[in-house]
Amino acid sequence: MKKTIKKTNNKINSAIKITMFILVILGIALPAIGYETPSQKSIRIKNTRYDPFPVEPGSYFDFWIKVENFGSTDISDFKFRLAPEYPFSLDPNENQLREFGLLSAGEQALFKYKVRTDINAVEGTNPLHYEYNFGGAQWNTAQFNVDVYTLDAILAVEDVTTSKGTVSPGDEVGVSIKLKNLADSSLKDIKVKLNFIEFEQTLTGAQVTELPISPIGSSDEKTIKTMEGGSEESVSFDLVVDPSAEAKVYKIPVTITYNDMQGTNYSKNNIISLTVGGEPDLAVTLDSSTAHMAGKTGEVIVKFVNKGFSEIKFMYVVLEDGENFEVLSPKEAYLGNIDSDDYETAEYEIYVNPKAEGEVILPLTIEYKDSNNNPYMREIKLQNRIYTSEEAKKFGIVKSSSAGGIVVVLIIVGIGLFLYRRWKKRKNNKQGK
Repeated sequence: MKKTIKKTNNKINSAIKITMFILVILGIALPAIGYETPSQKSIRIKNTRYDPFPVEPGSYFDFWIKVENFGSTDISDFKFRLAPEYPFSLDPNENQLREFGLLSAGEQALFKYKVRTDINAVEGTNPLHYEYNFGGAQWNTAQFNVDVYTLDAILAVEDVTTSKGTVSPGDEVGVSIKLKNLADSSLKDIKVKLNFIEFEQTLTGAQVTELPISPIGSSDEKTIKTMEGGSEESVSFDLVVDPSAEAKVYKIPVTITYNDMQGTNYSKNNIISLTVGGEPDLAVTLDSSTAHMAGKTGEVIVKFVNKGFSEIKFMYVVLEDGENFEVLSPKEAYLGNIDSDDYETAEYEIYVNPKAEGEVILPLTIEYKDSNNNPYMREIKLQNRIYTSEEAKKFGIVKSSSAGGIVVVLIIVGIGLFLYRRWKKRKNNKQGK
């Protein structure tokens, strides 16, 4: 009987020990799986949203924070402090510390901060730090993550250079386009395309315009694989201008396409210019002159020939008085435009000084513009030959005077009449006898 009772007591003791062991295990494990005792205090702090999303460098954003007491007991004297570090900051009028005297069990609190982002903020995920405490305990620190990105990835044409300022028809020219990534984030698959053929839709149909410029030695498109934020890259093209190209400024459309690192596609259109022309080839000559004798008045005709590709525009010519001559006609002459392979003339009446010998110099001042309205001024001196009387007769510039011959003829005729009359008188006298 005693053995039976002892065995029973041993079983009871074993059961009690097992129960106590299980309770100890459960007492340790239950908090770990989310249960709580009535005395525990539990705080959950989370960011509900921020606007705009993503945050753009150099701008403000609104940041909403929710504090939740999901425990079973009240929390007294709860304090929250936003402690931003670069690239984030708070304006002086923005209250950094938020206090709650009592946060009851199951209660929530929602509040907002207005946060500034530095203009030079690095794109990507940036930490926004905060601190909190309650009941006079020490401060706890943690952080939120905020995404900072430039909303529009901006790729700009920074500079365009050409190997020649002005290109003549038929010439080759190198064109370099410098690009700059104005964003902080990287860009990829950048393509730069020159468009030499334009399609324009009109009411009557499509109109095609082809520029007299072509790529040489390479295609009309260049590619850059990647560009880091703030970096610069250049692409170069070798072009040739058609020999028949008209002298003027040609606008070449440029299409640039690229992607940001998030895979967003961008496309933009630009215009670069190429000046075709060159300095006009103007030849000035004395076309004809009748002012070859000293002390005489004559006319000089000056000829202006456009030997080049570029049109000559707004030509204005002045002939000033010289040392040995005087301009009798208007000194100024406006000739207007002279097309390529064409000419114009200016006529002047001058009086040559009686003491002039050998030649007189005609000083001309010429002002004009090329097809691209670049101004030019030239001073030219033309030689006008002065002949002596003998030289003028020799070269047929003046004809010899016939007055002497006429006098001789008159004398001969007079003598003939005199002799005839004497003969006639003698004859009549003989017949009278």
